[in-house]
Amino acid sequence: MPHDKVKTAARQRMAATGEAYTEARRMVIAEQGAQTGSPLFPEPDVTRDGPLGWVEPSVSFLLESTRPVAVAGRMNVNAWYSRFPDREGKFGARLKSHRGADHEVALDELLLHERLAQKAKVSYEENGAGPDFRLYSDGRHVGAVEVMSLFMEQGWSEVQARHGRIADELNRRLALDRWFIYFDVVQLDRDPSAKALTEWASETMEELPDPSKSGIREHHRTYTAKGVRLSFTFAACKPDPGGPRGRIVGPGPVIGGFVKSGDRLRTALQKKAGNRYDLRDSPFAICVGAHDPFCSLDQVEAALYGNVQYEVATMSRSRAQNGFFGRRPGEPEGRNTRISCVFVLSNWHPWEPEKARLIRLDNPFAARRFPEELLAVDAQVARVDHGDGRFSFEWLPARPTDTW
Repeated sequence: MPHDKVKTAARQRMAATGEAYTEARRMVIAEQGAQTGSPLFPEPDVTRDGPLGWVEPSVSFLLESTRPVAVAGRMNVNAWYSRFPDREGKFGARLKSHRGADHEVALDELLLHERLAQKAKVSYEENGAGPDFRLYSDGRHVGAVEVMSLFMEQGWSEVQARHGRIADELNRRLALDRWFIYFDVVQLDRDPSAKALTEWASETMEELPDPSKSGIREHHRTYTAKGVRLSFTFAACKPDPGGPRGRIVGPGPVIGGFVKSGDRLRTALQKKAGNRYDLRDSPFAICVGAHDPFCSLDQVEAALYGNVQYEVATMSRSRAQNGFFGRRPGEPEGRNTRISCVFVLSNWHPWEPEKARLIRLDNPFAARRFPEELLAVDAQVARVDHGDGRFSFEWLPARPTDTW
């Protein structure tokens, strides 16, 4: 069955509820099976329409969720994978990996392959070696792309994980009814007893005064145990606000500290910039999957073109000579000239690929320019010629907003 008809069935299924929802789901399963034979991500046999746990592997959403967006995501991933060169199934295993980084990186590669394949013949890890993608047009090698992904700083991820473990235990044991729970970790030398913490939270909520009578809609309490101190906030909500799927514990902890995403990005790019790949005298690009929520566009620009600096006397603005691109003493012809440009992929999910943002930042000193027709972008930093040998590098058509 044509893919557009499968998508139409999915949209119908996404709008359905109750028995109609179940019937539409069966239709999608049948149509998808007719299209792909044995999909990488089959439709689950058991209904699961609740959210994932805070520390649950992200692949569980495609493996287990029966929410409409999960169905749409599975259809897209299955269709893209059916066109991906994976004879031995190793890439498919990464897509289904319970290790979050492996799964997320594989999804980035899958989407990029789908887009590149629209303009060129694409081979993946040719002869078992990098770069990830080699591009051919009319039998001629026209370029190569290496994919890398940037995740949150490990220390901050660990803070989120320890909060998430506690939140998941509470969400499994407590039903969302009249109170939302938020908590901050004050001390955590070891994980608290899930049973003891659940009993304390349940008893505390029972003792809280009815907000409709007291007018007090927020209460603060502290849970203490050996090596554990948690600061709780109980916020009143309407009865049964989330139904059986609702999570009683709110979002994760506030994370503080100096943001070093740009520095980490610069270091990661440098590891890809040497002579490790045979580029065959062709353009070479790196595509970064931006999974670090703190990696703003400012951080990306600083990583590539240097940190912003000001001259105190005049307050004139310039960039330091510490960018991945640019000149510096000892490299008057420019740094990393083998790299034509860097693409950054952000804000995307398998169920909404049309919302993905892809930007391109050109190397002013690149030995070879990456062909623009090979990969469409939403915006780019590119050379603008002004005549008489004058030129500048500017955002085209305009610099994206920083919320990306």
